[in-house]
Amino acid sequence: MAHFPPIRPTPLSWWRILPALLVGAALGLTPFAVSEAAVEEIIVRNFQFDPADVIIQQGDTVRWIWESGAHTATNGTDPGAVGAGTLFDGNLDSGNPQYEAVINDLGLIPFHCEPHWFTGMTGTITVEPAGPGAAVHQVMVREFEFDPFRVDISPGDTVRWIWQNGSHTTTSGIGSTAGLNAGALWDEAIDVGNQVFDRVFDTAGVFGYFCRPHEALDMRGAVVVGSTSGVPGGGLEPRGVEFQPPFPNPTGGLSTLVFRLPEAAAVTLEVFDLSGRRIATLLDESRPAGYNVVRWNGKNTRGHAVGSGIFFVRLRAADATEVQKIFRAEVPNHGH
Repeated sequence: MAHFPPIRPTPLSWWRILPALLVGAALGLTPFAVSEAAVEEIIVRNFQFDPADVIIQQGDTVRWIWESGAHTATNGTDPGAVGAGTLFDGNLDSGNPQYEAVINDLGLIPFHCEPHWFTGMTGTITVEPAGPGAAVHQVMVREFEFDPFRVDISPGDTVRWIWQNGSHTTTSGIGSTAGLNAGALWDEAIDVGNQVFDRVFDTAGVFGYFCRPHEALDMRGAVVVGSTSGVPGGGLEPRGVEFQPPFPNPTGGLSTLVFRLPEAAAVTLEVFDLSGRRIATLLDESRPAGYNVVRWNGKNTRGHAVGSGIFFVRLRAADATEVQKIFRAEVPNHGH
């Protein structure tokens, strides 16, 4: 699996901007502020990340700090997840007490400890845009999908397609049978020999694209730039409530539940056993728009462990109802 180095800002050349600052001061202008990337620290100990969930801005650094045990900080829901370890993958032990990564992906990034994921040693990083200015939005390219298949960006932002496996293209248009429109804006191979492709989108609109070798498998995507009102092709349905598969799954410890709301809404999150009996209520309150993270410790409303088995988690938010399945099993013996 290919590994890509983090994108770091280019150092400022002060000798170039100092004259502009002096001129601005002479004219009574307020000098601009130079923003600095922040560092978010996560303590790593047996068997948890503390805090387990952090919210950062694009380009910020996450630093994991070891306290005890032998662990990793690895992106992905578990070691077998597609793309696990491609964004960051660091060992944390007495010989490697710190590991850090600059995060440039937008959205929610799950991560785990490779030796202890089954026990629920997982976390999430929610990455928000760093305010005004061009952002980089990454799309993973694999068999047979673009992930995410839709990105919503601002004019001037960059979309970066990153190869993970297979042999693909990112080709503008709705398909190869669309005459001269296919590939008119961009047409680039994404494979082992050409693993990264960037394109800056300056014009508002909806830009569909597809993979030439796999369009019959509906390997397609869309880039939505700015507002879509009055824009040709702007009829894409807005994303509604999303309830992602729980992780780790199966698990012998904590279950991480992630859902996304398009706007603030009253939410209920309940756990049921195979007989349909409600055994726990995890949420019954209003939650904000965006990603929300909740964890279930495998206990019922009386505080008793539910044991091994299959359980269902039902999310109700706004007019939507979504259900996900959790497999719980006994925790095997793990070394520290």
